[in-house]
Amino acid sequence: MKLLHFYFDNKGSQHNGLTAGAVHHISKLTNTDPGIMTCGKNLFTENFVDSKGITWTPADDSERYFYPICCTHPMNDSLLNNRYTGYAFFDIPDKVITDCRNNDARVLLFETWEGDPWWHYMEMITDICRSNKGLKPCHFIVVSGNLAMPIDAPFAHVDLMWFQTMVQPNVDFEHIKHLIETDTVRPYHFLLMNRRPAPHRLAIIHHLWEHRNQGAISFSVWNNMIDNVYLRTQELYELDNDKLTIIKNKLPLRLDDGVDPETNPVMDDSIQKFLDSHLQVIPETFYGCKQLEEQMFFSEKTFKPMQFLQPFVLINYVNSLVALREAGYETFSKWINEDYDTIENLQDRTLAVGETVKAFCTLSPKDAASIRKDMLPVLEHNYHQRIKNSKELDNNMYGRLHAAFKVI
Repeated sequence: MKLLHFYFDNKGSQHNGLTAGAVHHISKLTNTDPGIMTCGKNLFTENFVDSKGITWTPADDSERYFYPICCTHPMNDSLLNNRYTGYAFFDIPDKVITDCRNNDARVLLFETWEGDPWWHYMEMITDICRSNKGLKPCHFIVVSGNLAMPIDAPFAHVDLMWFQTMVQPNVDFEHIKHLIETDTVRPYHFLLMNRRPAPHRLAIIHHLWEHRNQGAISFSVWNNMIDNVYLRTQELYELDNDKLTIIKNKLPLRLDDGVDPETNPVMDDSIQKFLDSHLQVIPETFYGCKQLEEQMFFSEKTFKPMQFLQPFVLINYVNSLVALREAGYETFSKWINEDYDTIENLQDRTLAVGETVKAFCTLSPKDAASIRKDMLPVLEHNYHQRIKNSKELDNNMYGRLHAAFKVI
């Protein structure tokens, strides 16, 4: 395995740039447990060593290296009347700053879970630079799950679609394939899981409400967040408010799958709902307002239907299906209308997704099973492509990190 070289402030520590005093101060400002910050730092090597398998080694003076800083709550929050983030407290060693200026090092700002908009990372980088004279945004490489970074961002970026690597439990490929080959009729035309409330998720339920008996649908109120989500949905979407109120009063919607409706399981071992439905409607994590519309992120939600040989429609950033095809996956335009993917307007795109699902619901149960059988070559391709991409992720990440190490 190839090596990635990292510089750490202290031997055996991944808590770069943060003194104990800084951790204590940020904790006091944000009223949070300081352990959140120090535990979060460990996620950097956890992602690479345990999840990715890339061999890493501390840098010496003879090689280029990366200085890793982990994005973690609560340092991402704005502090003291939104004047700066917790990254203003970072203290980068003079050696690292000098090496960055000499093109021998880069500060690696590593997102351990999802992916923020570019401007959020820019806030973090600006605060680090403000406190560490000599550093500039061009000395940073951001690694995140956001595939919608602008090409003219002042820092380098490597997108990390690492949720591909998550293997869902209890998947029996041959059994699922046999069900499809034998035109097995399913109880539901579609599956729509919304374990955390969000405006785009409430909006798509509104669009599909008349077809709710043809779908397996969940929607959690999640610690009484629903009132705020309801108001935000009204602000973002032009919907029938009377109908929306009726839906709100019927929440939560629950699946009889044995899973606590107030949880958000990344790994879901209750698989019958996947076997009982044909089309999966994927309401991805980020999709809502102007700021969030600067995020194209693929969570485990996108890759679950691939493992269960299900076709899907995707409620995500514009051109998300394009990005999946660029990653080697195939989509379903031969059978369902995927024009929604190229619609830039938020409301129009959400409505178009709903119309695509409604059109699928017009199929008889027998015809839906027949079309699913016709899709089988694409479904098998996606199943195996996810495995292929997961195996290649380590070496691809290695190459892309070094390609982002541009001489300035």
